[in-house]
Amino acid sequence: MCIRDRWLPRNLFENLMALDTRRQVETRLGWELRKSPLAGIFRDEIEDVADLEALALRAQINWLKRTIRVDPSGPASVIGFAMELRAEVRNLRGIVWGIALQAPAVLIQAELVVA
Repeated sequence: MCIRDRWLPRNLFENLMALDTRRQVETRLGWELRKSPLAGIFRDEIEDVADLEALALRAQINWLKRTIRVDPSGPASVIGFAMELRAEVRNLRGIVWGIALQAPAVLIQAELVVA
């Protein structure tokens, strides 16, 4: 069974799409994903939906780091490396765009996935 089927089956997705507000969707996702690596993302209200990718990436990296401590020779170390590399590429892209657009350094730093 793949993660997609395990954590977010089709009928749950359809139920989420039938909800009226974004906050209702976030609350329901928080409940449904409570046993997944993404559980912490929906504990607090998400101010900006654009931050969702960074929050998910950070949650996955943290979960993989905990998994590596339990089984250092398992696949989590390779997957963790790939996820951290993805975060670094995302950070680098944000830094380059921030500099090109002459954004304040504070704003650029706030957008980093892993500080």
